[in-house]
Amino acid sequence: MAGVIRNSFLVLLILSLTGCYYSSFSLDEEKLRMRNGRINWDFDLSKITVLDVDDSGLPVEYENDTILTMRFQGTRPLKSIYFYQKNEGYYWDYFNIPNFEKFETCPLKFQIGSWYRIAGLQKGSIADYEIFFKVLQDGTFEQYDQHIKVSPF
Repeated sequence: MAGVIRNSFLVLLILSLTGCYYSSFSLDEEKLRMRNGRINWDFDLSKITVLDVDDSGLPVEYENDTILTMRFQGTRPLKSIYFYQKNEGYYWDYFNIPNFEKFETCPLKFQIGSWYRIAGLQKGSIADYEIFFKVLQDGTFEQYDQHIKVSPF
């Protein structure tokens, strides 16, 4: 009986640690939300021109048109980053333009039929996780998640 209880405890412990360790993201017209955790790092949002997609529709070849960076400068990370509302402790700026204007809300307006990429997200031990999304005719997003595979060599 003690072995069954111990094994049950170990299974529950592994499941809860796995659930906390691996985070996932949801995305809509208003916000990027981390389901199991808080966003306490910088990430990039790019408008892209897609040149080629794979069989599932995920962009495999694209060019960056506009790149913004969401910067975390606070002490209290948030679960959700709103695109067009102020996020306390965060600001937007244009990627690699030093001393440029900081924005409280995203200066990029999503356009129907356009593709976008969010890069530099963290998901579990994956330090560079991407989300590609396209704005559909009804204004909703079609989301494609991509794990970046980094070789240790």
